[in-house]
Amino acid sequence: MARSSLPSLLFRQMLILALIAGACTVRSPAVGIGLLAMLVLVPERGSRASFFRRLLKLMAMFLLGFALVHQCQPDVPDKPSWAAVPRQALLVEGEVESVTGLPGGRVRLLLGRVRQAEIPHDLDLEHAGKLGKALRPPRSASSESGVKSYAGGMFFDNAADLPGLVALTLDARQTARHGRPFAGQNIQAVVRLFPSGGSRNAMENGAGAYWAAREVWHHARLVRQKGEALHLRFSKGDGLIYSLCEKREGWRSNMQSLLSEAKDDSRPSTFVSPVSREQSKEAASWTQGKAMLVALLFGDRSGLSLHTVDLFTRAGLVHSLALSGQHLALAAMFGLLSVALLSLARPELFQLRPKRMLIAWAGLPFAFIYLFLGGAPFSLVRAAFMMLAGAVFLSLRRPSAPLDALFAAVLLLFVVWPLAVFDLSVQLSVCAVTGIMLSLPLISFVNSRIPVRFDEPWYHRWLKKTLRWLAALLIVSVAAQTAVLPLLTSVFGAVSPCFWLNVFWLPLLTFITLPLSALGLALLMMFGSQAVSALLFEAAAWPADLILFVLECLDAEGWLPFIQCFRPAPLSSLGYGAVLAALALLAQCRLCRHAVSASVKRLLCFGVFFLLAGQVPQWMDDVQAHVEKRVTLSLIDVGAGQAALIEYPGGRVLIDGGGNNSPFFDSGKSIVAPLLTERRLPRLDAVIVSHCDVDHARGLRWILDHFSVKALCWSPVSAHRADSGEGKALRGLACRHKIPERILRQGETLELGNGLRVEVLAPNVASDAVPSEKELSSNDGSLALRLSYEGQGLALLCGDMLSSALGRLAGSGQDLRAEVLVLPHHGAASSFQKKFYDMVSPRAALASTAPFSHFGFPSRKVRAEMDERGIPLLSTSELGTVRVRWRLEDGRYRLKHPLGHP
Repeated sequence: MARSSLPSLLFRQMLILALIAGACTVRSPAVGIGLLAMLVLVPERGSRASFFRRLLKLMAMFLLGFALVHQCQPDVPDKPSWAAVPRQALLVEGEVESVTGLPGGRVRLLLGRVRQAEIPHDLDLEHAGKLGKALRPPRSASSESGVKSYAGGMFFDNAADLPGLVALTLDARQTARHGRPFAGQNIQAVVRLFPSGGSRNAMENGAGAYWAAREVWHHARLVRQKGEALHLRFSKGDGLIYSLCEKREGWRSNMQSLLSEAKDDSRPSTFVSPVSREQSKEAASWTQGKAMLVALLFGDRSGLSLHTVDLFTRAGLVHSLALSGQHLALAAMFGLLSVALLSLARPELFQLRPKRMLIAWAGLPFAFIYLFLGGAPFSLVRAAFMMLAGAVFLSLRRPSAPLDALFAAVLLLFVVWPLAVFDLSVQLSVCAVTGIMLSLPLISFVNSRIPVRFDEPWYHRWLKKTLRWLAALLIVSVAAQTAVLPLLTSVFGAVSPCFWLNVFWLPLLTFITLPLSALGLALLMMFGSQAVSALLFEAAAWPADLILFVLECLDAEGWLPFIQCFRPAPLSSLGYGAVLAALALLAQCRLCRHAVSASVKRLLCFGVFFLLAGQVPQWMDDVQAHVEKRVTLSLIDVGAGQAALIEYPGGRVLIDGGGNNSPFFDSGKSIVAPLLTERRLPRLDAVIVSHCDVDHARGLRWILDHFSVKALCWSPVSAHRADSGEGKALRGLACRHKIPERILRQGETLELGNGLRVEVLAPNVASDAVPSEKELSSNDGSLALRLSYEGQGLALLCGDMLSSALGRLAGSGQDLRAEVLVLPHHGAASSFQKKFYDMVSPRAALASTAPFSHFGFPSRKVRAEMDERGIPLLSTSELGTVRVRWRLEDGRYRLKHPLGHP
């Protein structure tokens, strides 16, 4: 049998991969070194001299990539003294660098050259007085925040600009009142500045790294009075960028106005935005399908509701809302149309230049126009670079591999911005395109199985071509989803199995929605508002509204599941990619009846090895934990809330899940679930609800809905009030997934095995000295839980119990001793109780707090008391997720890591 003629990676492509491997080594050494090892050992070695020459070149590119990215790592700049005081209201001015529309009517601004401003002289006396009062420094003004603070230094210069960029998010009410801003404008506002960052948990990429790569060192929040911004105004800028962005914003605004005017009462509106009644009436005249047109052409998703984005995410269609190469096919279509029209005038054109080259070059101007309209996201820039590379390769008339355009785009993007290798959108885009290219042989095989002959009737040919096209679309969708699977699981820990819906939606999007909406926008730009554009927009919105209607029906039947899975290590993700590539090559060998080369076998072996090697550290840690009978308490960094995880040999128990009132962020989905699935399956022995306040219970909704949970436990007070609020939501999820409920009463225990148990110390609603279930507040009705081993108290958690309830607990005569105390109510002064501290006598105190919170948790009073007692106080706002561990020695658990945290 003949040796396979499958094209392997060309050496020039391997050099680019070595460059990327070196770049990855800066943040993930295992991935970078593993990729380099495959580049060296997988290909055929050849002679010894050629092998060493190839090795030297690969090592040189590897070191070059490492050096470039290491040099480009952002260093936190020093900040001026005027911006060093946390939560200080400041009157600032700056320039709007970029504007991004976010779902739910929000707009995120990136501001540059931010500096202090003087109170404008044109304000009335009342407004100026309010500004002056708000700008007074707080009594306790200090640059020492005592939390996850700005890492840079400080210099004293009240006239200096703030380094880097500042992110500011406006909601729909503010844009409706002050107008929607655009890049190039000047801004003046009263804000509070906070260092950019986020929660710090294990295996988390971190919001801080994301913002640092974009040189966004601060986030700003508007100072408000009665829900309105105290002071916010935009003014005209100057220069070419301002003029271009003003023109772009005018087109976007005209398109949105025309969409709002074109009423269609036959379709119910699903637009959701927190605007006033007047704006709501105007918004009700357009549907989410129309809002999607603005998102597809301008990259502005502010008109999309959170529900729409959630539906598309669970249906595996959310990629179609992010501008990428799929949308750039629109430019290729216009290029094809331009060449067709040009060929009518000059038929001899095709004799001078190949048709494919003409189409590629003709589509480039439209691609750059789309880049401008869409705001140039990285996925769209990558696609434009690929289109440019393809046109160049065709013009050179030199042989090129199918992957050359992709590698050229990656190289160009890396040269422009080396940190792009760590950008998730770039990673997803490149992986998806690679998966699609690996699927091309399978598409060719399917086409060979459905031959189209010219002597067949026209309807037979049409049917076969349709089957070919649908099969190719399904194969491409599966290949793209499969290729990005390790990234999705590694970052989000959740995937959608409904990728098959792409077969129905993508044809409608590519051939109806995008072309018609683009044509309508082109007419709108040339002739202003007119009926033809409105008609085209109506026709383009129908498929979008149709797919939303289908998704609503599927969701109502529970057919849009979102699967929570374990998050693999980065090295395992690399192994997955190698296995996927090897299997694609093996499949092609089988289909073409070629022999399998040794390099393909080595690639498969490397993939399997890396796939398992990434999990080895976790397996070793599990074995060691079992031998030591280790017990770990993790106070998860969920911001202004609380979530605690108890891990013990053979099981895990989650106590609370954090939460907040924001509809835009779910701590259970974005923080708790990824941490719990770090190289582990989504399973819990029990979920315990201390009480049903939002900051403790809302994050549990995602956990109960997507994890395998053996029991839901809560107090009699929470169970009694579970007919409303968070309790009602949790009980509904427990009933839907048939999770047993258990009410924990004082004196009961939750046995964990091997002598470990959780003792229930409160509330004692049966006692006459304690208010009844109806009279107890939610905080005082919190569960007081003591983790113990054979009478030895390990940890005590009391939810949000206040001082009076803690006093009753201290006087109950129960054994409260514990080595670790999770401070009640996040360390608030209202939960200060000396008698309680005496009874517990902890060796360490933990507090779940948010950085720069206006509550000021833990309070100064509690901090002072802990200092006086010599008890170390560990706060999540200072350290991120805090972990404490015990190991069984001589029949007693020893606290080994009182300061343990990742």
